[in-house]
Amino acid sequence: MTKRPILPAILLAVASIPFACAPGDGGDAGPPVTVRDSAGIEIANVAHPAWSDGEAWTVGAEPVLTIGAMEGDEAYQLYRVSHALRLPNGSIVVANRGTQQLRWFDADGRYVRDAGGAGEGPGEFDSLFGVSLTHGDLVAHDFRSARVTRFDTAGALLGTVQLDRDPGLPIEVWPADTGYIGMIPGIAFDVTEDPTYNRRDVTYVRYAGDGALVDTLAVMPGPEQVVSGGAVKGGWVMSLASPLIPHNSEQTVIGARLVAAITDRFEIRVFGPDGALARMIRDPSRDLPVTSAEWDAVMAEEMADAETPAERRAVQDRASRKPAPEMRPAFDRFVADRLGYLWVAPYRPAADQPVPWLVIDVANGVLGTVELPEGLRPTDIGEDYVLGVIRDDLDVEQVRMYPLHRTH
Repeated sequence: MTKRPILPAILLAVASIPFACAPGDGGDAGPPVTVRDSAGIEIANVAHPAWSDGEAWTVGAEPVLTIGAMEGDEAYQLYRVSHALRLPNGSIVVANRGTQQLRWFDADGRYVRDAGGAGEGPGEFDSLFGVSLTHGDLVAHDFRSARVTRFDTAGALLGTVQLDRDPGLPIEVWPADTGYIGMIPGIAFDVTEDPTYNRRDVTYVRYAGDGALVDTLAVMPGPEQVVSGGAVKGGWVMSLASPLIPHNSEQTVIGARLVAAITDRFEIRVFGPDGALARMIRDPSRDLPVTSAEWDAVMAEEMADAETPAERRAVQDRASRKPAPEMRPAFDRFVADRLGYLWVAPYRPAADQPVPWLVIDVANGVLGTVELPEGLRPTDIGEDYVLGVIRDDLDVEQVRMYPLHRTH
């Protein structure tokens, strides 16, 4: 397959932009240290939180709403939920990828209606990626077909937008104030039956509201993978697995700004409304080496979860294809809330404990940490709630909402 170049990239790789240090970086107490490098890019050291005692935000220990069941009405049986969000009237919309549907539930968690379904027609999805609320409308995105579909909040279809991209290339998309921002994953086409370590670049691009390509924002390393393939009847199947300690790419959109990073180190990049890199948020204190004890612990956990000899061999093969990296992931992933703050999850938090998510004001630095329930994957954080996906003690997928108290 021949890939048409999109546009010249502003960044060729994460390492391509110089880093400047300021006196006191990484050690002195006090407010974030911000300097500018030779290209005029703000570089903020955010090792010291701004919140003082009593200022931290808190999340309630018990959910105020739970959606999802193992048995009974199929509408409540959730599978592969990619996103859930709360509408202004208190109802909840769930992007259920297992059925390629959007499902509506009222403020009390009762099923109301659904939209979508598997297919290629208007309002249908081939690979539902997620849903967001933008300018009063629901915006759902189809990953493989690179198509954006708009619904009103009651579920009526408003229209679709086809994004300009090379045929066959999937795109993850986030609505932005000026149109859409997309991430095109690097795909390995030279796959062999022998598993190999692979890390392709991902490309971030901007689209206008009509789906026309505007420009390329950046090219950065993507997720680390162990890739293999094999012939099956009528075609070829590609298998992807993560190394035991993987480094990934993370991205989200706040307003018109792309926020992107790789977990290799704590360096979060903020692109301005004009698409230019404007700011880098760093915390060198979170860049830690992988110890032999940590590698052994991860290996032991993976082997304990492997139930068959074939699965155990697969774990050993993954470990041999990508041995322990020099540095552990600086964080796990992040999500933007409705007020424009960035919530960053730690890598491998302690089991059976609330998880301390780092909250960052991308303009001013780290605020502090907020503890979320163990296992919760937040997808929508509002002014006074956290909505996310979790699995209960019976491994049933559920959408839960917890109260959030912000002190200011």
